[in-house]
Amino acid sequence: MQRDIDAFITSSRGPVPFCCLIKPTAHVTRPIHNPSSYQKTTILCHNIDNHPSLFPIIQQAAYNSDSTFVYIASQLPTSVVNTTNNIRIINHNTMTTEEYSNLLATADIALIMGHDTTATIAAQAFLTTNTKNAPLVVSPDTPLEQHASLVIDVDNNTDAFAHALMQPLPPRPQVNDTRMSTTTLVNRLGSGEFKHKTPLLNVNLMTRAYQDAQRRLFLFDYDGTLTPIVSNPDDAKPTPALLDYLQRLCNDPRNTVWVVSGRDQATLESWLGKHVRGLGLSAEHGSFMKQPESEWINMLAQHGDSMAAWQNTALDVFQRFTMETPGTVVEQKKASITWHYRNALDPQHALAQCEACYQALQKAIDPSLVDILRGKMNLEVRSRLVNKGNVVSRIKQSVNPDWILCAGDDRTDEDMFHALPHASAWCVHIGPQEKETAAKWSIPSSEQFVDCIGQLATHKTMNRPAL
Repeated sequence: MQRDIDAFITSSRGPVPFCCLIKPTAHVTRPIHNPSSYQKTTILCHNIDNHPSLFPIIQQAAYNSDSTFVYIASQLPTSVVNTTNNIRIINHNTMTTEEYSNLLATADIALIMGHDTTATIAAQAFLTTNTKNAPLVVSPDTPLEQHASLVIDVDNNTDAFAHALMQPLPPRPQVNDTRMSTTTLVNRLGSGEFKHKTPLLNVNLMTRAYQDAQRRLFLFDYDGTLTPIVSNPDDAKPTPALLDYLQRLCNDPRNTVWVVSGRDQATLESWLGKHVRGLGLSAEHGSFMKQPESEWINMLAQHGDSMAAWQNTALDVFQRFTMETPGTVVEQKKASITWHYRNALDPQHALAQCEACYQALQKAIDPSLVDILRGKMNLEVRSRLVNKGNVVSRIKQSVNPDWILCAGDDRTDEDMFHALPHASAWCVHIGPQEKETAAKWSIPSSEQFVDCIGQLATHKTMNRPAL
């Protein structure tokens, strides 16, 4: 069994999953506290870092209990950590496989939220390791839902989560010979049968957190985030509604708003800077920055010679493939060069050419100087001296926010998400839920995301149901 668990844990991506151990008294009707009982219950909560609304519930449980709460996590909101002496944190990177397995085996209740692969792995590990038929609570539409004592949609029903902490739970249902072995689940996960799904953005929950915050930071990509992707990049101008929302956000002294784009300085200044007072701008993935009501700063000014070396080579490669692929064009900026094949006359040929061009660039340019990125119908070469992650880290440090909304749709935006791992950041990927992303939330389209910005800007409830 231990060999299977070792293989199971090491096959999952990343370190031991986030979990929270609560050690209260057992099966009681008020929050996990019963002084007449000497039996202790261990409740295992997993994936609650993706659900900020659950923190206050567990926080209240800790306050009302003399039990010890041990959180196994890489990060946790300061408000929770400092609330009570009953909470102790253990870094999950320091846990061994044996320690994690022992925690699963001894748990009396497991609440495992979410639909991602990590949640599935944690649930299966609990089912495999825990032999006392302890209750299991999961999110709806998860692969192991049939083994659960209770299914809770925590995005829309946090009261049910609170009830699960206070009331006795039934044991797991008996499912005849359908529980997978650890090795089988790992194989099924590897086959892509359980595809990753990023949770849809809970707009109402985000809005409530926004209204409670005092130092808010907005970090927006442009193309594909604030406007739809279009065939002709010059047609992606901001709508009057978007400009109005951005201005309303900038008018609030508690807000700091930045657009962090791959677009050049002139375009961002013409489309946004001239129309929205108080808006910060970052062009070409952080190569140029402009504080509100100030001049542009070249973040690469001291690196001119090294930039010229790879730019000339990349331009030669792109021009060769443009000649061979009708309908494609090269876009040259000061810190990056992009080959666009969205309007290629032969799309299938263009896809093959993209791969060939990618290989040619890898051979021709020193990889220590540039990143070569496959985008949405384009191939981009950019300097490694700056990226969007560096930009948002610099901005965040200057603002010290207690609430962040960061949104993007493309590969370059993943750098922003990776730079904002803490719980106060609402990182949102614009696009399908199935796309792999470091963002904690998703929303299907830029139009829907602009609607969300409008809700925050006006503090009004949207007419249609929240996502």
